[in-house]
Amino acid sequence: MNVTVKQLRIFVEVARHLSFAAAGNHLHLSQPAISLAIQNLEQHIGGKLFDRNTRHLALTPEGQSFYPTALGLLNQWSQALDDVHNLFTLQRGKLNMAVMPSFGSNGLEDVVAQYHKLYPEINLAIDNIVMDQAIEGVRKGRYEMAVMFAAQNMNAVEFTPLFTDHFMAIYSDEYAQLLNGVNLQENWQALFDCPMVVMDKDSSIRRWIEEEVQSQQLQIQTVAEVNQIETLGRFVAKGLGVGIVPSLCQQQMQGLGLHMQALGDQVQSREVGVVTSSQHSLSTAAQSMLKLLQNLYA
Repeated sequence: MNVTVKQLRIFVEVARHLSFAAAGNHLHLSQPAISLAIQNLEQHIGGKLFDRNTRHLALTPEGQSFYPTALGLLNQWSQALDDVHNLFTLQRGKLNMAVMPSFGSNGLEDVVAQYHKLYPEINLAIDNIVMDQAIEGVRKGRYEMAVMFAAQNMNAVEFTPLFTDHFMAIYSDEYAQLLNGVNLQENWQALFDCPMVVMDKDSSIRRWIEEEVQSQQLQIQTVAEVNQIETLGRFVAKGLGVGIVPSLCQQQMQGLGLHMQALGDQVQSREVGVVTSSQHSLSTAAQSMLKLLQNLYA
């Protein structure tokens, strides 16, 4: 049944005014055009909606029954257009995204604050998860984007770089006398002679460090494995051992009273950026978040 929104609108106006002429004036259409539209509508639905003669126009019982339905359909149509318009203009909407824990604890709050200031009607749903889970979430559509290190397995996703990060050693006052006089950019041995708090096996940071340790034939003396950067920092601050974290965590670690030293190029620098699906377009809300991130880290 091929009934158009235009026909519904004409029917509602005619029913409201009980006059083809008045409906035409309201819709800026000629009376013949109004009459033809009603005839076509009646033909499509299989019966008369109006009783009409030269002096009188009235709704049939079927027309009276159809009027509130047609009015409701037009209101729903108008609401649907308003809703999608609000999505495009960021007057409403939701953005699902993921961030790696190190970014979630260092810088994310500033990003969210600025985004909320610009787009207060957008609801942000953010998960702090490890890199592999975040990439898989973007592939499967659970997240529109994820902020993380660049990974080797980037099939079906795109990576937009934001900045380059490096790794740093962290240690408490208990180890400062031992390590402050050592250039850890050239000599890792002193660091790995100390007990170490490390990220768990699911962490990409852990994998990259182990690759470098193996290449230099060193050994990690693990005293604890954790799944959050913040927990690692607090354990190190208690003197349980030393640790290695991304440099973007510098402010957070210094807030715990820890010493920090750059490890140089012995651990390769890593790109931090935004992962998005290569199969689907970004929503306006996600495009705006990507633009904000690029501006903040330009």
